[in-house]
Amino acid sequence: MEMIKGQRCARMGIFLAFLACPGFSALGEDVKIRVEDGVTVVYNPKAPAPLPGTKTKLVLKEDFAIGRIEPLFSDLIDVAVDDRGEIYALDRKEAKISVFDSRGVLLRTIGKKGQGPGELQGPREIRITPQKEIMITDSSARQLVFFTLQGQFLRNVSTARLQFFNRPRADSRGDIVADISTVDQEYVAQIKKLSPSLEPKFTVSSVALLKYPNFDPFFPRFTYEIGRDDIIIWGLPTKYEIHIWSREGKPLRKIVKDYDPVMITEDEKKERTEGLITSGINIVWPKSHHAYDFLVLDDEGRIFVRTYEKLKDKKTFYHDVFDNEGRYIARVALPTRSYVWKKGWLYTIEEDEEGYRSIKVYKSAWE
Repeated sequence: MEMIKGQRCARMGIFLAFLACPGFSALGEDVKIRVEDGVTVVYNPKAPAPLPGTKTKLVLKEDFAIGRIEPLFSDLIDVAVDDRGEIYALDRKEAKISVFDSRGVLLRTIGKKGQGPGELQGPREIRITPQKEIMITDSSARQLVFFTLQGQFLRNVSTARLQFFNRPRADSRGDIVADISTVDQEYVAQIKKLSPSLEPKFTVSSVALLKYPNFDPFFPRFTYEIGRDDIIIWGLPTKYEIHIWSREGKPLRKIVKDYDPVMITEDEKKERTEGLITSGINIVWPKSHHAYDFLVLDDEGRIFVRTYEKLKDKKTFYHDVFDNEGRYIARVALPTRSYVWKKGWLYTIEEDEEGYRSIKVYKSAWE
Protein backbone atom coordinates (compact mmCIF):
# COMPACT_ATOMS: atom_id res chain seq x y z
CA MET A 1 0.00 0.00 0.00
CA GLU A 2 1.43 3.40 -0.92
CA MET A 3 2.16 5.91 1.80
CA ILE A 4 -0.94 7.96 2.49
CA LYS A 5 -2.08 10.78 4.73
CA GLY A 6 -4.45 9.62 7.42
CA GLN A 7 -7.21 12.19 7.03
CA ARG A 8 -7.49 11.48 3.32
CA CYS A 9 -8.16 7.77 3.86
CA ALA A 10 -11.94 8.07 3.41
CA ARG A 11 -11.62 9.96 0.17
CA MET A 12 -9.30 7.33 -1.20
CA GLY A 13 -11.72 4.53 -0.45
CA ILE A 14 -9.57 2.80 2.14
CA PHE A 15 -10.81 4.37 5.37
CA LEU A 16 -12.52 1.21 6.56
CA ALA A 17 -9.45 -0.86 5.85
CA PHE A 18 -7.37 1.58 7.86
CA LEU A 19 -9.70 1.40 10.85
CA ALA A 20 -9.36 -2.35 10.77
CA CYS A 21 -5.73 -2.00 11.88
CA PRO A 22 -5.78 -2.89 15.62
CA GLY A 23 -5.19 0.01 17.98
CA PHE A 24 -5.27 2.76 15.39
CA SER A 25 -7.51 5.76 14.84
CA ALA A 26 -7.54 8.24 11.99
CA LEU A 27 -4.21 10.05 11.70
CA GLY A 28 -3.62 13.70 10.92
CA GLU A 29 -2.15 15.40 7.89
CA ASP A 30 1.44 15.15 9.05
CA VAL A 31 1.42 11.47 9.95
CA LYS A 32 1.58 8.78 7.30
CA ILE A 33 1.06 5.05 7.37
CA ARG A 34 2.08 2.10 5.30
CA VAL A 35 1.22 -1.57 5.63
CA GLU A 36 4.40 -3.59 5.15
CA ASP A 37 4.24 -7.39 5.27
CA GLY A 38 1.06 -7.17 7.29
CA VAL A 39 2.53 -4.77 9.86
CA THR A 40 1.16 -1.25 10.25
CA VAL A 41 3.97 1.30 10.21
CA VAL A 42 3.40 4.81 11.57
CA TYR A 43 5.65 7.47 10.05
CA ASN A 44 6.02 10.55 12.26
CA PRO A 45 7.47 13.93 11.29
CA LYS A 46 10.16 15.79 13.23
CA ALA A 47 7.63 17.91 15.11
CA PRO A 48 4.85 16.51 17.31
CA ALA A 49 1.60 15.85 15.42
CA PRO A 50 -1.09 15.14 18.03
CA LEU A 51 -4.73 14.73 17.14
CA PRO A 52 -7.01 17.63 18.12
CA GLY A 53 -7.96 17.43 21.78
CA THR A 54 -4.91 15.42 22.78
CA LYS A 55 -3.28 16.49 26.04
CA THR A 56 0.30 17.32 25.12
CA LYS A 57 1.72 19.38 27.99
CA LEU A 58 3.37 17.41 30.79
CA VAL A 59 3.33 19.21 34.13
CA LEU A 60 5.68 17.94 36.85
CA LYS A 61 5.64 19.14 40.45
CA GLU A 62 8.25 17.84 42.84
CA ASP A 63 6.53 16.41 45.90
CA PHE A 64 9.37 15.06 48.04
CA ALA A 65 12.86 13.61 47.92
CA ILE A 66 14.52 10.71 49.72
CA GLY A 67 18.11 11.15 50.82
CA ARG A 68 18.63 14.69 49.55
CA ILE A 69 19.06 16.36 52.97
CA GLU A 70 20.30 13.45 55.05
CA PRO A 71 22.50 10.99 53.09
CA LEU A 72 20.94 7.53 53.11
CA PHE A 73 22.73 5.75 50.29
CA SER A 74 26.32 4.82 49.49
CA ASP A 75 25.71 4.08 45.81
CA LEU A 76 22.08 4.45 44.78
CA ILE A 77 21.81 2.65 41.44
CA ASP A 78 18.13 1.89 40.75
CA VAL A 79 14.59 2.29 42.05
CA ALA A 80 11.32 0.36 41.74
CA VAL A 81 7.76 1.06 42.94
CA ASP A 82 4.98 -1.39 43.78
CA ASP A 83 1.21 -0.99 43.38
CA ARG A 84 0.86 0.46 46.89
CA GLY A 85 3.38 3.18 46.11
CA GLU A 86 6.11 1.70 48.28
CA ILE A 87 9.55 2.63 46.96
CA TYR A 88 12.42 0.15 46.65
CA ALA A 89 15.88 1.74 46.45
CA LEU A 90 18.81 -0.45 45.39
CA ASP A 91 22.21 0.44 46.86
CA ARG A 92 24.97 -1.21 44.86
CA LYS A 93 27.81 -0.64 47.33
CA GLU A 94 25.82 -1.72 50.38
CA ALA A 95 24.22 -4.57 48.36
CA LYS A 96 20.82 -4.01 49.93
CA ILE A 97 17.34 -2.65 49.20
CA SER A 98 15.83 0.10 51.34
CA VAL A 99 12.02 0.11 51.26
CA PHE A 100 10.11 3.35 51.90
CA ASP A 101 6.39 4.02 52.15
CA SER A 102 4.61 6.27 49.67
CA ARG A 103 5.73 9.37 51.62
CA GLY A 104 9.39 8.40 51.92
CA VAL A 105 9.44 6.91 55.43
CA LEU A 106 11.86 3.98 55.78
CA LEU A 107 10.01 0.72 56.44
CA ARG A 108 12.60 -2.04 56.14
CA THR A 109 15.75 -3.19 54.40
CA ILE A 110 16.17 -6.32 52.31
CA GLY A 111 19.31 -8.31 51.53
CA LYS A 112 22.94 -7.86 52.47
CA LYS A 113 26.38 -8.33 50.98
CA GLY A 114 27.53 -11.94 50.76
CA GLN A 115 27.43 -15.14 48.77
CA GLY A 116 24.75 -17.08 50.58
CA PRO A 117 21.04 -17.50 49.78
CA GLY A 118 19.38 -14.10 49.58
CA GLU A 119 22.71 -12.28 49.71
CA LEU A 120 24.02 -9.99 47.00
CA GLN A 121 27.46 -9.29 45.56
CA GLY A 122 27.14 -6.68 42.82
CA PRO A 123 23.47 -5.80 42.20
CA ARG A 124 22.76 -3.53 39.24
CA GLU A 125 19.01 -3.42 38.68
CA ILE A 126 15.75 -3.92 40.56
CA ARG A 127 12.29 -4.63 39.15
CA ILE A 128 8.89 -5.45 40.64
CA THR A 129 7.54 -8.30 38.51
CA PRO A 130 3.90 -8.91 37.56
CA GLN A 131 4.06 -11.80 40.05
CA LYS A 132 4.56 -9.23 42.85
CA GLU A 133 8.14 -10.30 43.44
CA ILE A 134 11.35 -8.31 43.70
CA MET A 135 13.79 -9.30 40.95
CA ILE A 136 17.43 -8.24 41.41
CA THR A 137 20.02 -8.52 38.65
CA ASP A 138 23.24 -9.44 40.49
CA SER A 139 25.86 -9.10 37.76
CA SER A 140 28.85 -9.95 39.97
CA ALA A 141 27.27 -13.22 41.09
CA ARG A 142 25.82 -13.83 37.59
CA GLN A 143 22.35 -14.56 38.83
CA LEU A 144 18.86 -13.23 39.32
CA VAL A 145 17.75 -13.04 42.95
CA PHE A 146 14.05 -13.04 43.86
CA PHE A 147 12.39 -11.86 47.08
CA THR A 148 8.82 -11.33 48.21
CA LEU A 149 7.79 -7.71 48.60
CA GLN A 150 8.19 -8.16 52.36
CA GLY A 151 11.79 -9.30 51.89
CA GLN A 152 11.61 -13.10 52.16
CA PHE A 153 14.19 -14.77 49.94
CA LEU A 154 12.59 -16.96 47.27
CA ARG A 155 15.20 -18.26 44.81
CA ASN A 156 18.28 -17.66 42.69
CA VAL A 157 18.36 -18.23 38.93
CA SER A 158 21.86 -18.56 37.46
CA THR A 159 22.81 -16.53 34.38
CA ALA A 160 26.33 -18.02 34.23
CA ARG A 161 25.74 -19.92 30.97
CA LEU A 162 24.92 -16.65 29.21
CA GLN A 163 28.01 -14.64 28.22
CA PHE A 164 26.34 -11.31 28.86
CA PHE A 165 22.97 -10.92 30.55
CA ASN A 166 21.54 -7.45 31.09
CA ARG A 167 18.32 -5.57 31.86
CA PRO A 168 15.81 -8.44 32.30
CA ARG A 169 12.10 -7.65 32.06
CA ALA A 170 9.50 -10.15 33.30
CA ASP A 171 6.03 -10.61 31.77
CA SER A 172 2.82 -11.92 33.35
CA ARG A 173 3.84 -15.53 32.68
CA GLY A 174 7.24 -15.13 34.29
CA ASP A 175 9.05 -15.18 30.95
CA ILE A 176 12.05 -12.89 30.65
CA VAL A 177 13.13 -10.52 27.89
CA ALA A 178 16.82 -9.63 28.20
CA ASP A 179 19.90 -8.34 26.41
CA ILE A 180 22.01 -11.41 25.58
CA SER A 181 24.70 -9.73 23.50
CA THR A 182 27.91 -11.63 22.73
CA VAL A 183 31.49 -10.51 22.19
CA ASP A 184 34.11 -12.62 20.44
CA GLN A 185 35.75 -11.63 17.18
CA GLU A 186 32.55 -9.76 16.48
CA TYR A 187 30.18 -7.80 18.71
CA VAL A 188 26.66 -9.15 18.23
CA ALA A 189 23.85 -7.21 19.88
CA GLN A 190 20.80 -9.33 20.57
CA ILE A 191 17.71 -9.57 22.71
CA LYS A 192 15.90 -12.79 23.45
CA LYS A 193 12.83 -14.02 25.20
CA LEU A 194 13.57 -16.69 27.79
CA SER A 195 11.57 -18.98 30.03
CA PRO A 196 11.48 -18.32 33.82
CA SER A 197 14.47 -20.70 34.11
CA LEU A 198 16.23 -18.70 31.33
CA GLU A 199 15.88 -21.30 28.61
CA PRO A 200 15.69 -19.60 25.17
CA LYS A 201 12.23 -19.29 23.62
CA PHE A 202 12.91 -17.02 20.63
CA THR A 203 15.23 -14.27 19.44
CA VAL A 204 13.67 -10.84 19.17
CA SER A 205 16.57 -9.38 17.19
CA SER A 206 20.25 -10.12 16.57
CA VAL A 207 22.56 -7.69 14.79
CA ALA A 208 26.31 -7.98 14.13
CA LEU A 209 27.79 -4.54 14.64
CA LEU A 210 31.59 -4.47 14.80
CA LYS A 211 34.48 -6.84 14.26
CA TYR A 212 37.61 -6.85 16.40
CA PRO A 213 39.84 -4.78 16.62
CA ASN A 214 37.29 -2.05 15.75
CA PHE A 215 35.60 -0.41 18.72
CA ASP A 216 32.88 2.24 18.87
CA PRO A 217 32.80 4.03 22.27
CA PHE A 218 29.21 5.02 21.44
CA PHE A 219 28.10 1.55 20.38
CA PRO A 220 24.30 1.16 20.30
CA ARG A 221 22.44 -1.05 22.72
CA PHE A 222 18.98 -2.52 22.46
CA THR A 223 16.34 -0.79 24.53
CA TYR A 224 13.04 -2.47 25.41
CA GLU A 225 10.18 -2.72 27.86
CA ILE A 226 7.16 -4.99 28.35
CA GLY A 227 3.80 -3.27 28.01
CA ARG A 228 0.18 -4.21 28.50
CA ASP A 229 -0.81 -7.72 27.41
CA ASP A 230 2.90 -8.61 27.53
CA ILE A 231 3.67 -6.81 24.28
CA ILE A 232 7.39 -6.29 23.70
CA ILE A 233 8.33 -2.72 22.79
CA TRP A 234 11.90 -2.58 21.53
CA GLY A 235 14.38 -0.81 19.32
CA LEU A 236 18.02 -0.64 18.25
CA PRO A 237 18.86 3.07 17.99
CA THR A 238 20.92 2.79 14.81
CA LYS A 239 17.60 3.87 13.26
CA TYR A 240 14.72 5.85 14.71
CA GLU A 241 12.44 2.84 14.78
CA ILE A 242 10.45 1.31 17.60
CA HIS A 243 8.96 -2.15 17.17
CA ILE A 244 5.92 -3.54 18.94
CA TRP A 245 5.60 -7.33 19.10
CA SER A 246 3.16 -9.73 20.68
CA ARG A 247 4.25 -11.92 23.58
CA GLU A 248 4.65 -14.78 21.08
CA GLY A 249 7.05 -12.75 18.93
CA LYS A 250 4.69 -11.62 16.17
CA PRO A 251 5.37 -8.11 14.81
CA LEU A 252 2.31 -5.94 15.35
CA ARG A 253 3.38 -2.37 14.66
CA LYS A 254 6.40 -0.20 13.93
CA ILE A 255 6.91 3.46 14.82
CA VAL A 256 9.26 5.54 12.68
CA LYS A 257 10.23 9.16 13.26
CA ASP A 258 12.16 11.71 11.24
CA TYR A 259 14.88 13.49 13.23
CA ASP A 260 17.98 15.67 13.06
CA PRO A 261 21.15 13.85 14.19
CA VAL A 262 22.97 15.30 17.22
CA MET A 263 26.68 15.69 16.55
CA ILE A 264 29.19 14.16 18.98
CA THR A 265 31.39 16.79 20.59
CA GLU A 266 35.11 16.58 21.37
CA ASP A 267 34.29 16.78 25.08
CA GLU A 268 32.03 13.73 24.74
CA LYS A 269 34.79 11.82 22.97
CA LYS A 270 37.22 12.70 25.72
CA GLU A 271 34.76 11.60 28.38
CA ARG A 272 34.09 8.25 26.70
CA THR A 273 37.79 7.39 26.27
CA GLU A 274 38.94 8.52 29.71
CA GLY A 275 40.53 5.49 31.35
CA LEU A 276 39.94 3.35 28.26
CA ILE A 277 42.78 1.00 27.29
CA THR A 278 43.20 1.68 23.59
CA SER A 279 46.21 -0.52 22.88
CA GLY A 280 45.43 -3.02 20.14
CA ILE A 281 42.04 -1.60 19.22
CA ASN A 282 40.92 0.71 16.45
CA ILE A 283 38.50 3.35 17.71
CA VAL A 284 35.73 4.05 15.21
CA TRP A 285 34.24 7.48 15.83
CA PRO A 286 30.72 8.06 14.49
CA LYS A 287 29.97 11.63 13.42
CA SER A 288 26.72 11.81 15.33
CA HIS A 289 24.91 10.13 18.15
CA HIS A 290 22.49 7.37 17.33
CA ALA A 291 18.85 8.16 16.70
CA TYR A 292 17.97 8.01 20.41
CA ASP A 293 19.27 6.69 23.72
CA PHE A 294 16.59 4.53 25.34
CA LEU A 295 12.85 4.19 25.88
CA VAL A 296 10.64 3.85 28.95
CA LEU A 297 6.87 3.45 29.39
CA ASP A 298 4.37 5.08 31.66
CA ASP A 299 1.45 3.08 33.02
CA GLU A 300 -0.98 4.63 30.53
CA GLY A 301 0.82 3.22 27.52
CA ARG A 302 2.84 6.27 26.45
CA ILE A 303 6.34 5.64 25.16
CA PHE A 304 9.03 8.09 26.29
CA VAL A 305 12.10 8.05 24.06
CA ARG A 306 15.12 9.90 25.42
CA THR A 307 17.06 11.69 22.70
CA TYR A 308 20.55 13.19 22.84
CA GLU A 309 19.23 16.74 22.84
CA LYS A 310 20.03 18.45 26.14
CA LEU A 311 19.16 21.66 27.87
CA LYS A 312 21.99 23.99 28.78
CA ASP A 313 22.38 22.37 32.19
CA LYS A 314 23.54 19.21 30.34
CA LYS A 315 21.56 17.08 32.81
CA THR A 316 18.08 17.55 31.41
CA PHE A 317 17.29 15.66 28.22
CA TYR A 318 14.47 16.00 25.76
CA HIS A 319 12.18 13.02 25.37
CA ASP A 320 9.94 12.28 22.40
CA VAL A 321 6.56 11.03 23.62
CA PHE A 322 4.38 8.67 21.57
CA ASP A 323 0.85 7.63 22.43
CA ASN A 324 -0.22 3.99 22.40
CA GLU A 325 -1.21 4.32 18.74
CA GLY A 326 2.31 5.29 17.70
CA ARG A 327 1.67 9.00 17.15
CA TYR A 328 4.35 11.51 18.15
CA ILE A 329 2.37 13.72 20.54
CA ALA A 330 4.88 15.73 22.57
CA ARG A 331 8.47 16.70 23.22
CA VAL A 332 9.23 17.11 26.91
CA ALA A 333 12.33 17.87 28.99
CA LEU A 334 12.88 15.54 31.93
CA PRO A 335 15.49 15.72 34.69
CA THR A 336 18.27 13.15 34.32
CA ARG A 337 16.88 9.69 33.61
CA SER A 338 13.24 8.83 34.20
CA TYR A 339 13.00 5.53 36.02
CA VAL A 340 9.45 4.69 37.05
CA TRP A 341 6.03 6.08 36.12
CA LYS A 342 3.31 4.85 38.49
CA LYS A 343 -0.29 6.04 38.88
CA GLY A 344 0.45 9.63 38.00
CA TRP A 345 3.80 9.81 39.79
CA LEU A 346 7.31 9.98 38.35
CA TYR A 347 10.21 8.53 40.35
CA THR A 348 13.74 9.48 39.37
CA ILE A 349 17.28 9.22 40.67
CA GLU A 350 19.02 12.58 40.45
CA GLU A 351 22.57 13.64 41.19
CA ASP A 352 23.62 16.90 42.86
CA GLU A 353 26.70 18.98 42.12
CA GLU A 354 28.76 16.90 44.53
CA GLY A 355 27.78 13.68 42.80
CA TYR A 356 25.44 12.44 45.52
CA ARG A 357 22.28 10.68 44.34
CA SER A 358 18.81 10.89 45.82
CA ILE A 359 15.32 9.79 44.82
CA LYS A 360 12.91 12.51 43.73
CA VAL A 361 9.18 11.99 43.44
CA TYR A 362 7.08 14.18 41.14
CA LYS A 363 3.33 14.48 40.71
CA SER A 364 2.66 14.36 36.98
CA ALA A 365 -0.32 15.50 34.94
CA TRP A 366 -1.11 16.01 31.27
CA GLU A 367 -2.87 19.16 30.15
